[in-house]
Amino acid sequence: MSLSIYNLKVLRMVYESESIKAVSEKMFVSQSAVSHQLRVMEEYLGIELFERKGRNTIPTKAGHMVYGFVVNILDEFDKLHASVQDVKKSKTGEVNIAGSINLGTYLLPSIVSRFQENYPLVHLNLHVYGSTEVLKFTANGKLDFCIVPVKVESEHLIYEHIRSEEIVLTISPNAREDLIPKIMNDLESLPFVCAPKDTQFRKTIDSALEAYGIIRSNIVMEVGHPEGTKQAVRAGLGLGMNFRFVVQEEIEMGLLEEIKIDGLKVYGDIYLAYRPHKYFLPIEEKLINFIKSELKQKN
Repeated sequence: MSLSIYNLKVLRMVYESESIKAVSEKMFVSQSAVSHQLRVMEEYLGIELFERKGRNTIPTKAGHMVYGFVVNILDEFDKLHASVQDVKKSKTGEVNIAGSINLGTYLLPSIVSRFQENYPLVHLNLHVYGSTEVLKFTANGKLDFCIVPVKVESEHLIYEHIRSEEIVLTISPNAREDLIPKIMNDLESLPFVCAPKDTQFRKTIDSALEAYGIIRSNIVMEVGHPEGTKQAVRAGLGLGMNFRFVVQEEIEMGLLEEIKIDGLKVYGDIYLAYRPHKYFLPIEEKLINFIKSELKQKN
């Protein structure tokens, strides 16, 4: 008798739900089919793994122990599958990368375009999501790597710091005089247009300002995309804070005005993130090195 990945997956699902019925409904199979998979495991190991108590299926002491091994085995199998997919993609020359909204919209497209000029046969997929989604998709293998402005500690990701980027304070050129901050403490009460409170970029800015003792109390609008933030600031709704590369064009065109306050310097970090033990294809390594080189040159 031998075991299969299917046996292990069924055991994990029953362990986590404590219900054969729930697993059968989720898998669209009969309860007897689920029970059979458990019996196969128990016969193979020669020990009882579950006890049936009413409608619940409760793991025994041995069941708890086996579950830990099963989870590790399935995790390793997922890594194997992701690595094989990496190798398969080498035949098509396809690379999936992603950036957060700020980086993926304003910084990465031009860099990726310059890279593709040198490698026209490579099919590059540049995905743009919020930082949380980008990191999730990278951790589960849907993306090969990502460029993000945050570092969220995780055993499923490795981070490499690429550069620090200045975050600048902007206002409408037509703003009233009383809306223009003169000292740092003015920022506590003046109106701001910001990214939503639960976004990583907002947390970065709030944390940086708090280091100066500044807690903003007058957020007049939250906007989910930096383009919307810029438009609201241009319309005179309040001050804005964005990476320099996001607003530099508007500053040069006179559509936004940069405000500098003595003693105030705010920076955000830019990271490369990827899975531990990730096998990088030669073309992926070339793209990563190209992105690193381009970003470091902009410092």
